Amino acid sequence: MRRGADTARRDGVVVLARGRGARMRAPKAGLLLPGDDRSFLARILDLYDPRGWPVSVVIRPGGERGCREAVPDRDLLLIEGPAAGDTALTLLTARDRLDAGLK
Repeated sequence: MRRGADTARRDGVVVLARGRGARMRAPKAGLLLPGDDRSFLARILDLYDPRGWPVSVVIRPGGERGCREAVPDRDLLLIEGPAAGDTALTLLTARDRLDAGLK
């Protein structure tokens, strides 16, 4: 897409954390990796903190508590996605929420 003079760049981060983490045997948001006391979600967020971009985290239905416990010191926009499938729709919903400036 070609950017015109009136088009402002808007960067943001969408973290997909709605899976059960079956392969890792733990929910993705709170997963701890060897050698690090931060949760998997905290590690991802730490990568983007210096940029100051808005962050949204797509969670599974009922996953808010686990996500907030994994990163208690963060103010995040949590978006509840469907329990399974439809990743494209979930990403579009997250982008729309970020564009609307909802935090």
